[in-house]
Amino acid sequence: MRTLVIVSFVLFFLSVTIPFTSLAAPQPPGAPLTPPDVPGPLSDPPSSPGNLFFINEVLFTPNRTWICPSPDQPPPDQSKSLTENAWVEIYNSQDVAIDLYSNVHATLDSGPGTPIFYFPKGSVIAPHSFLVVFPRTSTPSFSQSTQLRLLISGITPLDTVDNLPLSMPPDTSYARVTDGGSQWQWLTNPTPGTSNPAALQTSISSTTTLIRTPTPKASPTPHRTPTPHTAKSSRSSGGGLQDGSTGDNGQADQGSDSSVLVDGVQPAWNKLPVPGSPTSSPTATSDTSDVATNEPLTTPDNSGDHTIRNIELTVLAILLAGSLFWCWKLFIAPRLARQKP
Repeated sequence: MRTLVIVSFVLFFLSVTIPFTSLAAPQPPGAPLTPPDVPGPLSDPPSSPGNLFFINEVLFTPNRTWICPSPDQPPPDQSKSLTENAWVEIYNSQDVAIDLYSNVHATLDSGPGTPIFYFPKGSVIAPHSFLVVFPRTSTPSFSQSTQLRLLISGITPLDTVDNLPLSMPPDTSYARVTDGGSQWQWLTNPTPGTSNPAALQTSISSTTTLIRTPTPKASPTPHRTPTPHTAKSSRSSGGGLQDGSTGDNGQADQGSDSSVLVDGVQPAWNKLPVPGSPTSSPTATSDTSDVATNEPLTTPDNSGDHTIRNIELTVLAILLAGSLFWCWKLFIAPRLARQKP
């Protein structure tokens, strides 16, 4: 029994100090800062634009390290800003490997007159493959814009995207559907260096602005205002009509002090205005619609991590409770039994 208690305490200590890496949610893949070597003959990209090369996926708001070390490269400097981990994926739809560095010196920019990112040495894309570059590592001022261009020799655009969102959720990419497709979608699990999902998960057209349509609210039914009837007059003691009414001689008679009878509908007590409170017209409506905002259709969901963590804590709590019970039964309960007369 004592051995079981000791083992339980050791397991509890290890569970607190050592993270459960096997149960943790898998991290999305990254990409090396230095492009990997591509074997075989290399070709230069065409000198005229066409549907051959594509800006395939973009992530401009990194919240983790997306630069993965290559075998001949040390791990990235964690002290640097995470903004340097912003990346752009290029897709080669041709059947030959293309060299974007040696003769054409491919570049990325956000339009004429914006900061330029030059592709690093060895920027080669295998047939029907991908190349991931990190434009803010060498050009910190590389700005995010609604436009992103891929050019060769700084002149000829191979691909231009004109409707990139101005703000992206953290660690969420904006990708084509599928590779080289004309539609775009948000990816909460980005795929740098690999193929984009073939299914249209949450599609966003490259020429459409997403707007949340406000739900119309029902307008209150206006109350009918009663039409006042003609006031009835009572004759005074002098035989004339009261308050400007006309007698038989066609002249207005002056009446004495007697009340005027008015026929109408008495309003409900809860409809009467309270002194000092603001008044409003019964027909006025105060329908306030939500302001239309552009926002992505999906957001990253970390509920799986919380569920796993809750299960771990529950198991640990059960082990701890069992350990305390066995300790009480082995050490404290016998002493209490001996102390009883």
